[in-house]
Amino acid sequence: MKIPITVTVQGEPTTYITNPWAILVWERKYNKTMMGAVNDGFSMEDLGFLAHTVAKLRSAEVPAKFEEFMQSLDELSVSEDESRPFPEGASEGLSPS
Repeated sequence: MKIPITVTVQGEPTTYITNPWAILVWERKYNKTMMGAVNDGFSMEDLGFLAHTVAKLRSAEVPAKFEEFMQSLDELSVSEDESRPFPEGASEGLSPS
């Protein structure tokens, strides 16, 4: 499952697309399943952790510590993507709060 997450730092938006490894790391850390989060909605921490994990995998210049990464953000959201990474109708549960 690919989830496009846009982070904005100092007015510059960057979109990170999740991959299976980032999702697995998130599932292990939070003891949640991706399908459960799609149905129940993502918290800001969920989205931030996924974006931070992908950013580090992509060797992006981001703070090494998750808390510092979150403090650096102006905005964090699930992006609208034409590829529709979610099952039809599932995106309604993707509230970032």
